[in-house]
Order: sequence, then structure tokens, then C-alpha cells
Amino acid sequence: MGGQFLNATGAQRLEHESKISDFTMRGTHPMRIVTLLLAGAAACGRAAPSALPTPASQPAALPAVSTAAMDAHLKYLADDLLEGRAPATRGGELAAKYVAAQFEALGLEPAGPDGSYFQPVALVGMMPHPSLAWGKAGAARPLAYREDFVAWAERPESHIVADGAVVFVGYGVQAAEWRWDDYKDVDVRGKVLLMLVNDPGLQDSTIFNGRALTYYGRWTYKLEEAARRGALGAILV
Repeated sequence: MGGQFLNATGAQRLEHESKISDFTMRGTHPMRIVTLLLAGAAACGRAAPSALPTPASQPAALPAVSTAAMDAHLKYLADDLLEGRAPATRGGELAAKYVAAQFEALGLEPAGPDGSYFQPVALVGMMPHPSLAWGKAGAARPLAYREDFVAWAERPESHIVADGAVVFVGYGVQAAEWRWDDYKDVDVRGKVLLMLVNDPGLQDSTIFNGRALTYYGRWTYKLEEAARRGALGAILV
């Protein structure tokens, strides 16, 4: 990868363990800022208008926009081959190099350091290494990270534990406009919440927006709502 990890620190950490590193986005990562230089001229005072360019001096016309070409770019960048294009990953590097190559083919002038299309950006990355066993005491079954589950915490801490009773809260949604409240008469403070992904419209097209996902079905809403209510953690199934 084109990135360089700096001051890498961390410890073996669902219990949630993370390796926290400072790294600089260089060379080919997709989060780099691509800068284009645009220049313009403003007339001052009452200068005489310049003569229109003759046909021979006019710049060459830009090629017509091709929807087929745009579709081809999108299909490549959205392909599973790029593995989500996350920063500091192989897929992210491939995507960034591809975009830079297209800029060069279009004749766009690079504005990054040393004639590059990329701007180094310092970021903090978290690399979790969680473990999880599911089931009753004495009969728990271990689950494989990224195959059976994913886990993360948005706090840059090396060791995070959410130890509390598990409470099922349906979809984890409170939506007054839909007269829906999974939290009614439920005290979730200090609990770990078990909730369903998506929103109720996925199962009943007559409510919410049917199969068109609303914001209430997004993980971000569910986790933010759980945090607002004082929950220790959330499990989405």
C-alpha cells in the first residue's frame, strides 16, 4: 500500500480490542484530497474588451460526455474486487490510482506535492481484533470475525467492554410520524440492546416507506438512539 504508518501503537484488545495507528495517506489512497487549479481574470476599471479569438486560435473542444464510459467507471469502482475501497487497503489504493489515471488522461493539471494528484492527509486508523462467543453459559459457540459478525467502537481506546443484560427492542426505532415506538415503557439504561436491522417497512409495505429504506433503518440511527438512551452497547441481527 502507498500509505505510511507512523507512531503505530496498540495492544491486543468484544471485549473489543483495537490496534490504533496514526498513518499518513500518501501516493494512492482514496481519501486523499485531489486538487484542481482553476484560474480566472477579472477586468479592472474600464479596459477595452479583448478581441474574440479567431477560429484557428480557439481551444480544442472537449470530448462529448459518454454515459457508457461513465457507467464503465462506476462499475469498476463499485466492483467487489475493490473490497469497499477503504483507506489504507488494497482496494482503496487500486481505486485511487484508477481515478488519478483518468485525471491524467483528461489532461487535468495535478496540484499536489511534486506534481502528484494526491495530497497527504494524516488520519487515525483503528484495526479491531474482536472475539465473540454466542449462546448459553457452558454451551457458547465461538463466532468468526468478518464471517459471522463485525464489531467496532467509535472510541479510540485499546480495550472496551460492554457488560450488561441483553434487552430485545425490535427495530430500535422511535418514529412519531409513523406512530412507532420500540422503546415504549422499556428502560434500556445500562443494558446491551438486541435489535433487528432495517426498518419495519421491509416486512410490511403499508408502513414507513415500504421496501425503500428510511433513515430509521440505518445502523447510524439505531446506534445513536441507543446511546441517547444510555445503553452500553447494541447487537444488530
